[in-house]
Amino acid sequence: MEREERKLALAKQAILNEVEGYQFYKMYAEKVSSPEVSKVFTDIANEELKHIEMLKKFLNNTPEENMELAKIELPTPGIFKFSAMTPEDLSLAVSALSIAMKMEEDSQQFYADEAEKATDEGEKQFLLKLRDWEIQHRDMFSKEYEELKTDWWSDNAYAPF
Repeated sequence: MEREERKLALAKQAILNEVEGYQFYKMYAEKVSSPEVSKVFTDIANEELKHIEMLKKFLNNTPEENMELAKIELPTPGIFKFSAMTPEDLSLAVSALSIAMKMEEDSQQFYADEAEKATDEGEKQFLLKLRDWEIQHRDMFSKEYEELKTDWWSDNAYAPF
């Protein structure tokens, strides 16, 4: 029974983490004026919903079913390039990407830590798949953050060059 209680506690925390991510990305998508920026963050919010659905399956799956779930292909991350943004949207984007990187880093670390504690291989592989998905998101945000940060510095006369 202890194993099932651990699995339930893990799923509850993971689902909460994903709901927090979903709400953050959805809130940001609604805050910006740029339709293309809004779409990017709406798409990312929808990926968080996919994580939630996977976690619900995980909770009820056998170890063998979780091993199969772990074999899913990760979606290819979209490359997002934002065209001209208002100064306000640029500031929001830099802030949102900074927070998003931290959220994704925390999530990937959570899944990595839980994978190390896993008692069966299916659970471990499933958690590692989720970790990889979070790393993919973090790296995508990091790349865009670095580009937008330079734009923000330039727009605000803080360019360090």
